[in-house]
Amino acid sequence: MGNDYHANLTGSDLHIVKVHAINSTAAHTGTPAAVTGDLIVFDANGLPADSGNVLPNGTTATTQSAGDNSTKVATTAYVDRGPSSAYVLPNGTTATTQSAGDNSTNVATTAFVTAAAHFGSWTFNGFTAGTSYHATTDGFVVAFATNSGGANAVLTGITDSSATPTTVLIVSSAFYEGGQNASITMPVRKGDYWKVTQTNANAPTISWLPLGN
Repeated sequence: MGNDYHANLTGSDLHIVKVHAINSTAAHTGTPAAVTGDLIVFDANGLPADSGNVLPNGTTATTQSAGDNSTKVATTAYVDRGPSSAYVLPNGTTATTQSAGDNSTNVATTAFVTAAAHFGSWTFNGFTAGTSYHATTDGFVVAFATNSGGANAVLTGITDSSATPTTVLIVSSAFYEGGQNASITMPVRKGDYWKVTQTNANAPTISWLPLGN
């Protein structure tokens, strides 16, 4: 049991180059010589060191599938995949539901997604033609007006990031005979400003339909 021996583990890159036989009574003398390619590091007593095994430089391994959460070796290719191999939250994990319109890296709860996918409540009153309004969510402006007589009625939808918007997004006109209505439906982005103007039309009815509330 005191003799040194060499072993080669078939089918593996692990080579035990020099190991002292161990039993409960034999004294352990000497330290196995360092040999290039050893996977086992020995201490002064000829026993495997507590620091663990160190893979030789250049050792290769199979790149595991994204999301693998195990004790398998992670190759540089696995790590370089970044977010695609990121930590997967356990089933049932909860988080704070963020405010509507949050466009960040915060976790999106099911409540956040459900709210964002639905329209909010209509606002039918309180809007005046020619006045600018600030959109606190994404949404739609809907407006219509009857012809005031003598010329074609025109409704214009205007929206951009300025507090006094000037970008015309939509125009609708109605023939002056026959009581025709001019109407528009205009999308507005959260944070932008919008207004509706009129020409040769009676006071328009203007409504707001938000998204995500």
